[in-house]
Amino acid sequence: MRPRWILASFVATVGLLAPVLADAPDIARAASACNARVFVANSGDGNVSVIDVATDTVVGSPFVVGGGPSGVATSPDGQKVYVTDDGGTTMKVLDATSGSVLATVDVGGAPVSLAVSPDGHTAYVTNFFLGTTVTVVDLDTETADGTITVGAGPSDVAFTPDGAHAYVTNFDGTTVSVIDTATRTATPITVDANPISVAVSPDGSKVYVGHGAPGDTVTVIDTATNTVAGEITVGTNVGGIAFTPDGSTAFVAVFGSNVVKVVDVGTGTVVGDPIAVGVGPSEVVVTSDGSRAYVSNSNSSPGSVSVIDVATRTSAETISVGESPEGIAVTPCTAPIAPVAPVAPVAPVTPVTPAPAALSGAPRFTG
Repeated sequence: MRPRWILASFVATVGLLAPVLADAPDIARAASACNARVFVANSGDGNVSVIDVATDTVVGSPFVVGGGPSGVATSPDGQKVYVTDDGGTTMKVLDATSGSVLATVDVGGAPVSLAVSPDGHTAYVTNFFLGTTVTVVDLDTETADGTITVGAGPSDVAFTPDGAHAYVTNFDGTTVSVIDTATRTATPITVDANPISVAVSPDGSKVYVGHGAPGDTVTVIDTATNTVAGEITVGTNVGGIAFTPDGSTAFVAVFGSNVVKVVDVGTGTVVGDPIAVGVGPSEVVVTSDGSRAYVSNSNSSPGSVSVIDVATRTSAETISVGESPEGIAVTPCTAPIAPVAPVAPVAPVTPVTPAPAALSGAPRFTG
């Protein structure tokens, strides 16, 4: 988104890992009480990296999926991983422990982003480039189950907590489509140009919509009326958005300035200092216990994921992954996880503060 950023084209930028706080090595490497895994879609390598949240280390070998993996999501029980190939027409179903491909589903062209319904029975996949549809996948049978017409260039999708509605950003226009999941009909909400990312608050009362370049805002939608309730200025070229489980805070990736902004949801304002991350922050996820946030840095070299300590709102760790990491997902902290041997650590590099990547085309945030 997500985003799982897709760049139509961009000027190549050589970047190194974002700085890790020099005075916080113990905090950065302290064991987490959350027993979960983070899955990162490495678009440039055709694979998915797996991060152990308890240790903030990459474990095992990447899951090989081929193509250009972009969107990634997990089943509610954390046992399956779903990955879209934005350069193809498929969504792969993986075993979350072994990485084995359990099924390959044809979901139509340019499947960039996806979301799994709260009950785990359905996935919605956005068909981005020149597309106007969301493909519905029956996850029980692991087959496509029709499409829903939305706006132009659907780039990201998110369900409400009750699963009754899904919100889709239509990047090539000025609308967000609200899908009634029972009737599979969509109604547009007019917003500013280039809506690219979307997140629904845990209580289902608000939807946050990020706007790609040249946009610099997050639109707030009131789900009770499906009308725009406000705008929050965060910085040019907004990336992924994630709420903390209590709904009090939202973390917003700002692709254009290599930072994550923190939003107080109650007041609708940016609070505190920007959190420096890697180059081209695309997507953000927060663990179900609210202790950590993970950010995929799609233009970092090597590809990286930044770990944010939610309590202190600081960057706690930088983890090297594959090339061009885009989509990112995390299992619930309660999901059972089989042990996997960690890979050898990467030698440290001297941190620098690189300039933001110049864009000559529209990025796509999934996830």
